[in-house]
Amino acid sequence: MTPAERARQIDREEFEAECAAIRQRAYARFNVKPRPDKRVREWIERTEPKHKFSLATPRQHRNAIERSNRTHAANAKLYEAFGHRRTLKEWAAETGMSRNTIRNRINLGWTVEQALTLSKNTHARKHSNRSQGVVFNLPKEKGTGAGSTAQETPNISFSGNQNVSN
Repeated sequence: MTPAERARQIDREEFEAECAAIRQRAYARFNVKPRPDKRVREWIERTEPKHKFSLATPRQHRNAIERSNRTHAANAKLYEAFGHRRTLKEWAAETGMSRNTIRNRINLGWTVEQALTLSKNTHARKHSNRSQGVVFNLPKEKGTGAGSTAQETPNISFSGNQNVSN
């Protein structure tokens, strides 16, 4: 008997003894007459498997011909736009967008033509609080043309030591 087999036998005997002790405590707690369980006995006395299982065997893959001859696979849905009917994968390859982007746009209620032609964020709202130019509350002495005085060319100096020209 090899050391590994001996260790397995010792583990099995210890497990059997622990199970018996647990059962005895459970029977004593509930005042039940102990009876042998056939399934537990069969599991404890089971024999070694007849075949050795190797975990290192590589997984067998189906070849490409078998995969292409699938009869149970669903047909891809065709989307019609611009006079052509194509799958989502084909439209994505043609437009350069991802399939998820096109699918999400269609699910949001866009037409197929809109989903394929519009760029990102064309339906996004513009910020209403943003305006061009200088903010309204700069003081006049800064010479930026803000406030009530309008100037054709702003008198702004970006160096720290120069004075503002009038």
